[in-house]
Amino acid sequence: MSGLLRVYHVKGSVITSLVLNGNKVTLKGTATIYDITNGSSLAGNATFEVSITDNGEPGSSDTIAITIRDSANALWFSSNWNGLKTAEQLLAGGNIRVY
Repeated sequence: MSGLLRVYHVKGSVITSLVLNGNKVTLKGTATIYDITNGSSLAGNATFEVSITDNGEPGSSDTIAITIRDSANALWFSSNWNGLKTAEQLLAGGNIRVY
């Protein structure tokens, strides 16, 4: 099936931790990965981690990183893999505000 475009949906089900440290937030939880191209569930018990840093107004230097791992803890998706971990990257637009 080489060249076949697939569309996936990752649905978070439980938030296991939320850590706020100054201007940085880390959110972790469990999720299910669906292949909505054919309507099948690929992985239950997947995990996600979202790291966000609010670097002030107007938001042009705010950063985010998203990591999804399957139930065997294998990397399934990274928004910006640097070879060791998912590194935060600048938002393409918008503004994150951490209170």
